[in-house]
Amino acid sequence: MKLLHGLLSAVVLCSAPCMAEDVALAQPATPTETATGLPFNVDVTDVGNFEVVYHRVEGLSPAAPLFGLVGVMVDEGVGASKDQDKKQKILPMMTDASCGKPLADMLVAMLQKSGRYTLTDVDAKGSNSILIDVDECGLRLVDTSQMQLASFVTFELQYKPADGSPAMKEKIQVTGRNRHNFDQFVNQAGLAQAEMTDALARAGSRAANKIIYRK
Repeated sequence: MKLLHGLLSAVVLCSAPCMAEDVALAQPATPTETATGLPFNVDVTDVGNFEVVYHRVEGLSPAAPLFGLVGVMVDEGVGASKDQDKKQKILPMMTDASCGKPLADMLVAMLQKSGRYTLTDVDAKGSNSILIDVDECGLRLVDTSQMQLASFVTFELQYKPADGSPAMKEKIQVTGRNRHNFDQFVNQAGLAQAEMTDALARAGSRAANKIIYRK
């Protein structure tokens, strides 16, 4: 375990092998609040891996789902090796290839922006727990006709109310807004980083809204 700094001073990041759009924030569903907001803490239980998923889905039928690895059979043989080669070409273009921290940063920012939530230490008594388990993030082939990739992240979100009410647990998949060919990611400085930042920010925003709008 290591404590994140800055915005996530009270968020725990666990080392492990390695966003709907912003909308108006609603009132939280739980009625119990303190004078400064409903206390919550965030624990990133798995930071996930940065991956390029290209050749492993290249041969899928156009009718097959092309987003997310959950429920999608991919070729882990030659395709996986080629994808690793592509990943090694992308990583030098990235200043930060982490998945968990940027997502959690946006989640915390959105909850605090609502004015209804206050970040606490993970061990704080009466604090509502949010767990984030990132499967992976990166770039994935999403258009086989144009051979274009999009940034993506898949993760599991859990919300455990301190009052003992039913917990929420949901698998979430998010893609970035834009599509680019692989060569564009390699040749345009900052493009891969910008697209990953977009996907992770959208993921954090979606996770926050899932908590705010929970029923």
